[in-house]
Amino acid sequence: MVVVLVGITWRGGVGWLGAVWAWARSWRLKTHWDRGLALFIGANLLLAFTWSLAPPTRFDALTYHLVGPKLWVDAGRFISLPGNHFFGFPQTVQHLYAAQMALLAGRMNGAATLHAFYGLLMLVAVGGFAVRRFGAQPALLTVAFLLSVTSLWLQMTWPYVDLAPVAFAAVSFIALDQWRTAERARQARWLVLAGVMAGLVMSVKYTTVTWGVMGGLYILIYGWRQGLPRVVGPSSTLCCGGFAGGAALVAAHLGLL
Repeated sequence: MVVVLVGITWRGGVGWLGAVWAWARSWRLKTHWDRGLALFIGANLLLAFTWSLAPPTRFDALTYHLVGPKLWVDAGRFISLPGNHFFGFPQTVQHLYAAQMALLAGRMNGAATLHAFYGLLMLVAVGGFAVRRFGAQPALLTVAFLLSVTSLWLQMTWPYVDLAPVAFAAVSFIALDQWRTAERARQARWLVLAGVMAGLVMSVKYTTVTWGVMGGLYILIYGWRQGLPRVVGPSSTLCCGGFAGGAALVAAHLGLL
């Protein structure tokens, strides 16, 4: 999966870093409204990441989100965990929790920082899309609005998994939008990225299969309007390949591979 993503993006890596630096320098908070939004965003992110360092107390985290990773770390390998049906769900984020615990000598404190990172990735993806489409001020308002949603902000402080598929879905949507507007020679890479992200979405929760269906319908509807064979064609095959890569994570965990 990492190899696929690197293969898609490595050529533009240096240019991307330059673009990020230029984007950061371009921010000018000219009004009190903009400064207030920026202060609100910064304060909420600081509070969320600080709270994420606390020991876990949420029921779901202490029932299965962190229990499985803890048992894997104690066993020194990934093992079957009978007796709790939640361990039969896709475990992509739990695998990352296990890696985090292994690095921290089995400690659970600070596990929520991983989930907070996915929340930050989601905010960056949505905010970046809003900047390109609508400008800096609407982007600030969008990010501030998302952080004002109590349940979303609290999720950033809990070692759960819900923000990961949201972040992956946001990147997948952006890739689909880029595919729709890109030059024909560059469409394939965006479609592959969208497929990989859709696969990762579904490798977290079974119910997120709806995102894969919606993404497929989006491609088919747009392709039908533009001439389905010409627009989708071989690119859709690449998308399916990327999609299968993410879905393979689920199959591997269930012992199907």
